[in-house]
Amino acid sequence: MTDAILDAVLDTLKTLPFLYVVYLLILFLQSRVNIGLIVGKSERKYGPILGAILGSIPQCGFSAACAELYGASVIGAGTLISVFLATSDEAVPVLLSHPGQFPQVVLLLGCKLVIAILFGYLLTHTVFRREAAAMLQQDLYDEEEYAAQEYEKYLAEQNRQDNETPSAPDETENTDSSEATSAPSISCGCGRCSSNLFVSSLYHTLRTGVFIGITMILINLLLFWLGEDSLATLLLSGSILQPFITALIGLIPGCAISVMLVELFLSGSITFGAAVAGLSTGAGFGYLILFGRCSNKKKSLQIVVCTYLCAVISGVLIQLFM
Repeated sequence: MTDAILDAVLDTLKTLPFLYVVYLLILFLQSRVNIGLIVGKSERKYGPILGAILGSIPQCGFSAACAELYGASVIGAGTLISVFLATSDEAVPVLLSHPGQFPQVVLLLGCKLVIAILFGYLLTHTVFRREAAAMLQQDLYDEEEYAAQEYEKYLAEQNRQDNETPSAPDETENTDSSEATSAPSISCGCGRCSSNLFVSSLYHTLRTGVFIGITMILINLLLFWLGEDSLATLLLSGSILQPFITALIGLIPGCAISVMLVELFLSGSITFGAAVAGLSTGAGFGYLILFGRCSNKKKSLQIVVCTYLCAVISGVLIQLFM
């Protein structure tokens, strides 16, 4: 039991530096540029492809980072699901630790990459088409608003020059000077951020770390009491329904789940299709960040359900034809 708690704490501590860098980047960009305007356009066109490639990297921190980006309205739900479907956590290192499993690694990554791209685009243009349209409309609105603001500034400058008085330059210079020296506001909208970028990032990192740590301790204790052997008997070995079970298990956050699924596959307890289904829903801490970051819990649940259904469909098809 002590080892289960210790593993949860260590897993959480490993994510903190990565999360801190992510928060630094997000808050910095939010204070300096219009993230949606810069990233949004390329995300609409290539989002699922980029998400699938990013998720294929053996690092569960990317799914958490992309969940943060979704919460900040930088990427859409289809792209986030692509990341979740492509994420494999520790599956690749575990497979490579077994001699002769390199072909399985290539096959696994290839299948998950195709699954993530196809379903990412499909969901973007079907289930989440309104969200995609709204984000595109917001991009157009931001461009028009920026152009209007620039035009108003131009007219104000022209009017100032035409009606310039001796005392006006000093007042204008003071105003401009104060605006130039004032620090940009650093805020994510939570109302508790500090104006200091590093302090604000630290606050969010610690808050998220506590949330992840408590959740992981509870999950590891559950696995400790249940045991892997008892869990394997519940996987309906040899049944076409096996991907339904493994995909459900994959929804449990934590690298331990992906390791267990790989070991069950290598031991022959689950099929390759079932392993793909389980690892396709195994998005690490991404689900925790999604629910913790997004205020719309219904939309978060919809994303998780879509991820699960995509994984199950893919696993069943692979199990039937491979």
